[in-house]
Amino acid sequence: MHFNNETYKTINDEEAQVLGWITENLPSKSNILIDRLQIRRALEPITTTTAYLINEEVETAIFSDYRYGISYKTDTNCSIDYIEKFGNYDNVIDILDNNSMGSVSIDINLFSEIKSASIEFFIRTTNTSKGFWLNSSLSKVLNGFSLSITSESFFHFNGSSYEKIVNIENDKWYQIKIDFECTNNLYSGLNKN
Repeated sequence: MHFNNETYKTINDEEAQVLGWITENLPSKSNILIDRLQIRRALEPITTTTAYLINEEVETAIFSDYRYGISYKTDTNCSIDYIEKFGNYDNVIDILDNNSMGSVSIDINLFSEIKSASIEFFIRTTNTSKGFWLNSSLSKVLNGFSLSITSESFFHFNGSSYEKIVNIENDKWYQIKIDFECTNNLYSGLNKN
C-alpha cells in the first residue's frame, strides 16, 4: 500500500488486535501511524514498563512475544484459563490444579529487560492446604523472590528457608505487592518515576 509516496506494509491479526487496544486506550489525536515501525515504537513502552496489564486484547500478543519466553505446562486434570471478569475482578488468570500428584506452571521471563519494578496482584485459593508457589529468577542460577501458599499460610523464602507471613482462609482474595530491584543486590527502594 502506498500513502503520501511511502510504502506501508499490511499488519497481521496479532498486530491489529494490539493496535485496536492502543486506539481505544490512547488519548485522541495521538500521533500513531499504522505501519510496523510505528506499532513497534508504540508497543515497546507498553511492554517494557513495570506495569503489565493482561487483558483479552493484548493477551495473545503478550503470550506470543518471543522476548519474554512465556511457557506453560498443565498435567492431567489441571488447567490455565483467562477470565475477563470474575465477580468484582477483571483480567483473572484461573489456575486449576485438580490432581494430587500433578501440577500447573506458567513461566514468564520478564526480568531480562527489567531492572526494578512492582508486581501487584490479587490471589485466592479454594484449598489452603494445597501447595502454590510463585517464584522468580533473574537467570537459571540467580533466584529472585519466592512466595508460597501451603499449610493454610503465606510463606516467603528468605534465602535459606521459608518463613511464615500470615495465616490465610479459603475463598478469600488477598492483595499482594512485591517491589524488587535487580541492580546491585542491595534493595534500596524503587525510583520515584
